[in-house]
This record gives sequence, structure tokens and C-alpha cells, in this order.
Amino acid sequence: MTTEHPTPADIQQLLIKTTMKVLKPLVRLLLRNGVGYPMLIEELKTLFVEVADKEFKLHGKPQTDSRITILTGVHRKDVRRIREVEAQTPSALKPGLGAQVIAKWISDPNYQDSNNTPRPLPRSGGENEMLSFDNLVESFSKDIRPKVLLDEWLNAGIISIDDHLMVKLNTDAFVPKPNTHEAMAFLGMNLHDHMAAAVNNLQTNSSPLFERCAFDDGLDLAQVREIEQLVKTQGMAFLKTINKAHVNTREKHGDRGGNYRVNTGVYFYFEPQNQTPEKPGHD
Repeated sequence: MTTEHPTPADIQQLLIKTTMKVLKPLVRLLLRNGVGYPMLIEELKTLFVEVADKEFKLHGKPQTDSRITILTGVHRKDVRRIREVEAQTPSALKPGLGAQVIAKWISDPNYQDSNNTPRPLPRSGGENEMLSFDNLVESFSKDIRPKVLLDEWLNAGIISIDDHLMVKLNTDAFVPKPNTHEAMAFLGMNLHDHMAAAVNNLQTNSSPLFERCAFDDGLDLAQVREIEQLVKTQGMAFLKTINKAHVNTREKHGDRGGNYRVNTGVYFYFEPQNQTPEKPGHD
């Protein structure tokens, strides 16, 4: 592949190789949970048709099955079938009530004590007590009773109740359990948004979004752990600052009924370098 003037074929091959690298951790997750290639291929076919149908329309012209077939390589009869049932497709998973409650509890100044940490809350409040656990939960949802979330979080160790019957948040304990709706929702949202930001920055006609990383190699495990601890400490401080900014901008400008969402995050990853490839296994 030439680096100065890559051909369309060069770019396609580079994209395929990049996609394989991006998908490898997801394939690992799929296999660990019993999801093989046949179960995924139909969903990939549907995804290609959906994106082509919604995002690659010609101005002033109806999108046809034949054009989607040309764009995606999916057979026209499959395109027609997929488009007919597309309206019945479930919406994407979204982070649940718990994540929203936690974000407000750790960032809203009204819920902070003098040390800028989440203050203990009474279980329920009277007419003159707005800052209560029940009121916090009900500020996001009237459909789920606060006691349901209270019992679940007590069982998971996310909260505790002290001798004065105050509900205390364990800020380090809220980690979604693997393979739950909450965990899968964050996986889908965070990987999608990070990748969408990176892909946006490859488009010549798009305004760049902030997407940066800090990396190093040749480290020993002790050095890795030292950096990991720094990321945890400063990363949580950064996320709390961003959450407070969300609260402040809403208080400053009110609810304008906008149509945008935002997401930013911090991640840390490490692995051994120059691993000796395992010998192929034999059945």
C-alpha cells in the first residue's frame, strides 16, 4: 500500500484490517457467552441495511431496495424483508435509572456535604424535606418505586443505612454486574460513542471532536499499577467535574427541550507485549 496516494482499494483493505482489530474484543465477549458466527451474521446484515437506508439517501430521491443492495451487497429479497420489519426492531439499550441517580447524587451541589462528597439522605422526606432518597429517585422516574432500588442497592453494597436511618452512598461500589442490562447498555453506549467520535474525525467535512489518548510501552507491572491508580483517582475527579457541569448548565439555562445528548469517559487498559503465539490446538 502506498502511503502518499492510497487507492480506494488500499483504503478498503486498511479499513477491513482496522475493523478486525476493533471487533476482536467483542468477538471474544460473544464467544464467551455462546454467541457464534451464525447468530451474528443476520444482525450484521440488518445493520448494513439500516445504516444504508437511513444515512446514505440521495437528496430528493426515494431510497430503493435495489440501491441498498448496490451499497451493501445484501441480496434484494433480504433488503426488502429487513426494511419491512425494521419498525418492529427494539430500541437500543440505554443506561438505566440507577446510573442517573448516582450521577446526580455525586455531582449535584444540593446533594454534596462540606467536603464535596455525597451527603447521607433520609429515606423519605416530608413536605419540608426535599433532599431524600425517595425524592432523588422520583426525580427521574415515577414508574419504579424507590424501595425497589433501595433494596437492590442494599443487597449489592452500593448503599448502606446507618444508625440514624440515613442512606449513605458507597461511591466506589456502583459497578454494573457483568452481563446485566445495565452493563450491556454502558458497553454499547460507550464503545459506540468513542468510535463515533473517532470516525467523525476521519471525515474531511466534519468538525473534529475531542478524542485523545496517552500511551506507553516497555513498562513492568509495578509501573502499570502506579499509572492505573493515578487514572482511577484523577479520572473520577474529572468525571465528577463533568457531572457538576451538567447540573450547572441545566440550572443556569433551564430545560430547553433540546435534541442532543453528550457523553465523555475515561478508560484504562494494559496487556503484555510480544506475546509468544500459542500453537494451534487440535480437536
